[in-house]
Amino acid sequence: RRFGRVDETPIAAASIGQVHRARTIDGRELALKVQYPGVARSITSDVDNVATLLRLAQLLPLGVDVEEIAREAKRQLAQEADYLSEARFLEQYARLVADDPQIVVPKVHWDFTTARVMAMDYMEGVPVESLGAETPQAVRDALGAALQRLMFRELFEFRVMQTDPNFANYLYQPATARLVLLDFGATQQFSRAYTERYRRITRAIVTGDRPVIEREARRIGYIAEDASQDVVDAAMEVLVL
Repeated sequence: RRFGRVDETPIAAASIGQVHRARTIDGRELALKVQYPGVARSITSDVDNVATLLRLAQLLPLGVDVEEIAREAKRQLAQEADYLSEARFLEQYARLVADDPQIVVPKVHWDFTTARVMAMDYMEGVPVESLGAETPQAVRDALGAALQRLMFRELFEFRVMQTDPNFANYLYQPATARLVLLDFGATQQFSRAYTERYRRITRAIVTGDRPVIEREARRIGYIAEDASQDVVDAAMEVLVL
């Protein structure tokens, strides 16, 4: 009764919900993110089942803490299933990037938003991943630079990061040359101490100081204190590269 139109065919779909375009009675063009029924209730049992399968099939390297991975998966999935939390992060993020003319974030419409449905502005744009060789190199370079600058601002300035770098979460608006940011379910906040350690890692990578890289990587939890030398070497290769 509150909508003049709701498109039945989703414009996007993922593992916990899908997005439908809609128009309200008062003329607002919205994107409605609707969660699949029962998703939030099934997170714990689903993750436990996957963890059991991983252990039985021995698909993970020896020494990997499956229980810790499962705990983190439950925490993050529970957050992603809470659309009120995502809506708050979306508004916070809009304030953080308000000074960047290359980036735009949709507005939340709270009168249609609940824990299982999120309403935001419908944003025109083309998927970033569709910008192929026919797109001018200068445009692709500008988008790459904008994403890289955003990543460093997220970690070192905002200390708030959208941690799901799926290209489906980004749109490009050719008319305005702006980048549209979508989907803030996996947003994380970092302490000042954590980002400072990451800053030390980044500087040490530039200078090639491997002892500092390893020390700070242990402090942020990237390398476990009891990790074998093979695990440490593999982790260091990833960081240095």
